[in-house]
Amino acid sequence: MESNKNFVYVNEFVSVCVESCEYHGFHIKPGMIVVDKSLAREAFSIVHLKDDVIVSYKGSYDDYFGIWAKGNGDYKKRKCRIAPYLHKLAADLEEIITTCGQKDIDKLICDRPCESEIYTGEGFRITYKEPGDRCNDGGEYGYYMDFRKTEIPGLYDVESWTTCDFDSCGTGFEGFAWLTEKSSDLWKSRGVYAEDLKKHSKRSLAMRVAKEILKREQG
Repeated sequence: MESNKNFVYVNEFVSVCVESCEYHGFHIKPGMIVVDKSLAREAFSIVHLKDDVIVSYKGSYDDYFGIWAKGNGDYKKRKCRIAPYLHKLAADLEEIITTCGQKDIDKLICDRPCESEIYTGEGFRITYKEPGDRCNDGGEYGYYMDFRKTEIPGLYDVESWTTCDFDSCGTGFEGFAWLTEKSSDLWKSRGVYAEDLKKHSKRSLAMRVAKEILKREQG
C-alpha cells in the first residue's frame, strides 16, 4: 500500500482517510477506509478487481458494507459482505467506521481542552433510570451511560445501554468525548453516579488512529 500523508495506516493493508484528497481518481473523504486490493479481492469476493477498495459505510441492520470498487473502468458503488473466515477484518472495519468518521475526527481536534483542565480519573457509570422490579417482564427498564478511560489522557469512550432484553432502544456507542474536571462533574450531576469503571476502552484501532491524528496536529 502506497504512502500518503492524507491517511493513517492501521496496518499494511488498511488505511483511514483523515483529509479529503484524490485517490486513484476517486474523491475520498475523511473517515473512508482504503483496503489494499490484494486483501480486498479475497475479502469481498471480487475476482476482476483492478485497484484498492474504498469502504464508506456498514449497514446498521445487516452485515453488508458499502464499498467503491474498480473493475473495468471507474469506481462503482457496491454492497458486499466480507468472507466469514475474515471476521476479524469485518470487526476492524466496523470499529473504524463507527469511531473515525469526519465528524469524529473534527471533534477530536476541535474539542481538545487545555492539559491543565482535563479530567484523568477513572471511568464512571451514570444511572439515568433505575430498572423497575419487573424490568425483564414488561416493566420499567434501566438506562445507563458509561465513560471508559482510553489510552489518551482526557479522552473517554462513551456508551449508553439499557436492561431491555429485546431492543437496544437507541442506545449504543456514542463516540469519544473529551472530559474536563468541570464537564465530568456536570455529567455525574445529570443522573445518579453509580460506580467507577476499572476496565478501559477496548477500541484499540480507533485509539491508534486518534493518536496519530493528534500527533500530527501537534506538529
